[in-house]
Amino acid sequence: MHKECAGRPRLRDQFREAIRVRHYSHRTEKTYWYWIRYFIRFHKLRHPAEMAEREVLNRHQFSRHFPAVLGDAFHTLPVTAFH
Repeated sequence: MHKECAGRPRLRDQFREAIRVRHYSHRTEKTYWYWIRYFIRFHKLRHPAEMAEREVLNRHQFSRHFPAVLGDAFHTLPVTAFH
């Protein structure tokens, strides 16, 4: 299991708060979280806080890995959803 940062909420909680502040639907939240999980798995289960900025912002490398699955859907995800 990933070590928790002292006093910092889990990534899922940070994401959920950011999405709800923006008043996105529950279905949108679920879909975004689904792709965030795939993104984290693609980067060998590394937490986004441990990645270099270029890894987090370079969605194109990730989207090329899943071309048939993602289509245009991935490019609609907000990069700053959990910042």
